[in-house]
Amino acid sequence: MIPGVRRCGRRLVSLALAVILAAPSHAQTPASDSVVAALRGDVDRFTTAKNWPALVEALTRLRTVAEGANDTLLEAETLRRLGLAHQQLKASDQARAEFEAALAIHAARGDRVSSGQLRDDLGFLAFAIEDWPGVRSNFAAAADQFAAAGLPERQVNSLRNSTFARDLSVDDRIAIIERAWLIADRSAGALVKGLVRHQLGDLLVVRGEYDRAIEEVEAAVPLLESDKPKQAAALTSLGRIYRLHGLPDRSIAIYRRVLPLLEQTGDAWGLAQTYDALGVANNAAGRFSEAIVEEERAVEVARRADLRTAIPFYTANLAATLRGQGEFARAAALLEPLLADKPLPEFEKLARQTLAGAYRGLGRLDAARVEIDKAVAICATTNDREQMVGALTSRAQIRRDLNDLPSALADATHALDLLEALRANAPPRDALKQGFVDQHRDLFALAIALQRDSHDAAGAFDTAERARARAFQDLLATRDLAAGPARAPAGAELPSGVVVPPVRVAGLRNAVRDANTTLLAYWVAPEETTVWVISRSGTVTTARVPVKASRYEELTRQVWHTSSGPVTTTTTKGSHAPIDLLARSGTRLTLGGDPRAALRELYQLLIAPIEASLPSTEASLLTIVPHGPLFGVPFAALTDARNTYLVETYRLHYLASAALLQQASHVTTAGRGVLLVADPSPMPASSPPLAALPGARAEVRALARLLPKNSTTVLVGPEATESRVRAASGGQRAVHLATHGMVFDDRPFDSFLALAPESSLGSDGRLTTSEVYGLQLNADVVVLSGCRTATGQLSGDGVQGLARAFFYAGTPSVVATLWDLPDAPAQYLFPEFFRKWIAGESRSAALRDAQLSLIRALRRGAISVTTPLGAVKLPEHPAVWASPVLLGQP
Repeated sequence: MIPGVRRCGRRLVSLALAVILAAPSHAQTPASDSVVAALRGDVDRFTTAKNWPALVEALTRLRTVAEGANDTLLEAETLRRLGLAHQQLKASDQARAEFEAALAIHAARGDRVSSGQLRDDLGFLAFAIEDWPGVRSNFAAAADQFAAAGLPERQVNSLRNSTFARDLSVDDRIAIIERAWLIADRSAGALVKGLVRHQLGDLLVVRGEYDRAIEEVEAAVPLLESDKPKQAAALTSLGRIYRLHGLPDRSIAIYRRVLPLLEQTGDAWGLAQTYDALGVANNAAGRFSEAIVEEERAVEVARRADLRTAIPFYTANLAATLRGQGEFARAAALLEPLLADKPLPEFEKLARQTLAGAYRGLGRLDAARVEIDKAVAICATTNDREQMVGALTSRAQIRRDLNDLPSALADATHALDLLEALRANAPPRDALKQGFVDQHRDLFALAIALQRDSHDAAGAFDTAERARARAFQDLLATRDLAAGPARAPAGAELPSGVVVPPVRVAGLRNAVRDANTTLLAYWVAPEETTVWVISRSGTVTTARVPVKASRYEELTRQVWHTSSGPVTTTTTKGSHAPIDLLARSGTRLTLGGDPRAALRELYQLLIAPIEASLPSTEASLLTIVPHGPLFGVPFAALTDARNTYLVETYRLHYLASAALLQQASHVTTAGRGVLLVADPSPMPASSPPLAALPGARAEVRALARLLPKNSTTVLVGPEATESRVRAASGGQRAVHLATHGMVFDDRPFDSFLALAPESSLGSDGRLTTSEVYGLQLNADVVVLSGCRTATGQLSGDGVQGLARAFFYAGTPSVVATLWDLPDAPAQYLFPEFFRKWIAGESRSAALRDAQLSLIRALRRGAISVTTPLGAVKLPEHPAVWASPVLLGQP
């Protein structure tokens, strides 16, 4: 959606039409005889029929009668209505002359209210003919007249209308609206207050003050309850803010909600604007065909309604979507004629940026440079920081193509600095911060490549860290400032008012040294991957890997090489044949195939390029900072040319950002006990139904034998209820949850761990991600012994799932799973993890030892599972042992 078009044109045009249909506002004139009455009847009839030529003829006769009777009030009224009729007939000069003649009569009489109304009319006319100085001067004069007449609401409306002059800067508009708010706050009703706050919110978005913007728009929505179309417009603006913060689907839900209302009212401006917003949001969500359909619909509605000032904006958005889909020639053909005729600055900056991208796609780099230079200049003049980030990114790409690398890097750096300032003004809510940087992935990838190719490995690393888990860092800092998790209702927006500055290599070296680790960080761009190594001595090395991002996903699928479906009783014997196992997602997990080739290729892509920079001492610690599809890669199972797994050489743990290595845990004195939860009964309702987990029970029994009875709480079967788990989880040193984990990537807050329902308490037995955020833990480690508990919705902030919620709830470390966890083998891995950990080993060492122990047992053929066809030995498959990973502190 484009700032500046919005409700302004719709409001001005519709108000002018409403006025022409309205009855006179002043008292009956002295010339009210039968002739006047008859002429008034004609005027009303032609107005209703929108027969503008006949209306002009009737009003001209009425004006002659008024002049003959020396009835100046009737004459002024008739002149005004003639002006409105001629405006409908596009006779602007005549309309202006009639308005000014009426204004002269009222000014001579000292009638401030009527003079203010005529000034408003002249302002509407100026807007229709794009006379921006006329818009400013007439609406400002109208506001002065209404102020003198003691009509604050009309004064406020005229001030608002004056901001629709397209040649005003964003700062000037905000200054006028803030002045209008001072008046409205004291003297106006809810509707006018809502209009002011909505307009102020729209303008603040353009200036990048998102935190203030969302407050204003959200406050406007209930104030506009009495005018549903205006409320719909405010909701559309709210959707825009969500889209700018990486939540296009939430935006689309709002737009779909307001469309029926706009269709019922026949609001052409609102419909066109909302279709356009749907197009932009679908484009951001990657649904490009839907985006094109909606943008074309917006242009068509605007053309049918003759919304001349809106058509270019919607056409530019359509062109931007086409350009993004590689239809460069079609995008250029749409924009070139629109830019040939003195375009408005607000439209021009978007259109020229889009046209520059189209020319770049066509290989016309010199033409692209001309267009993007103009776009950058306009953004600077209008102080549109949001648009400037995109324009600078485009210019950096074009300059790189022209082999002007220093200038390209300067533009990318400028854009990053602007983006950092915009991010500092994000609304103080975790959900709105999470996807903010995702809107600018191209900028980060470009800057990283430019810095890396300029031999600035540290600078490239710093840039990558600007885009990693920033919302998570803010959230944890906000929690620590509040001395504990937020007591927000389930599903509510988590407060996130702290803005943590990005980490830099210079400030990270001490944390790497103190942790006695070697840090491996990755950045995955569509066509290449950048990897950094920061050694314990502080040396930074980097490498570029030319590989498509999609290749990682293909290889990861080959590694797991499993299929999931309803649990069956069919099992095939044989060490190399497929084996069906029960997984802790309630589905069948089929092990089969040989993943070694994929594991070796992943090793060659991710480890081999920087292998020489890794420590040579066995069991040294590696801190892995994945990116994008690498969050699903089982690094422990990566296999070198000697068929050695990475975990056989190193201890491993994962962080969403290198900055989290130096972020102190808020856990000061962990609890002394351990909570063990397994196999709730009955299971919560699910489709298909969740099966019992006998392996989870065996796992917890084995764990309980290792731990002191007086400090161990075991909740199994019907005792594993949500209320008991909540009550027992606080103050424990460790929490181990061996149950079904259900992860919904599209609804991360609804993902849940299965517990026993309690109908008497209204508990459904689902401990959701949303509810986990409200827990108060003080644990050294939480183990989520379920399926895919380390996965979830992926963004630049990392994985939005169960593990993230447990970090917030109060633990520095989570052991979670990358894939469906087989129920039976887990009983061999996690007891060994706990045995090593309680003996004093670090969490990373304990998990490594447990995985190595399980690998050795699998190689010996020492682990079997019972099936309807008898005992079957488990193969050395990564799905059996490599799924658990250590997230957080090592």
